[in-house]
Amino acid sequence: RAAEAEAAKVKAAKRAALAATDAGVIRGVDDLFAALSKKGLLSAADVPELAAKLDARAALRAQITAATAVEK
Repeated sequence: RAAEAEAAKVKAAKRAALAATDAGVIRGVDDLFAALSKKGLLSAADVPELAAKLDARAALRAQITAATAVEK
């Protein structure tokens, strides 16, 4: 039982570490898509689901930026 509890604890710690890298990876994908699109190597039509998700993220970032500007 102690070994199972320790294994579960280690697994949870590894999942937390993985989750902590998610934001950086997502932002990297965002930047990569933008760079490839700018160079004409990739378009939203090539990856419509990804493009829709990135557009939604961009809209949320714009809303946060606008809300932050109003608060100041």
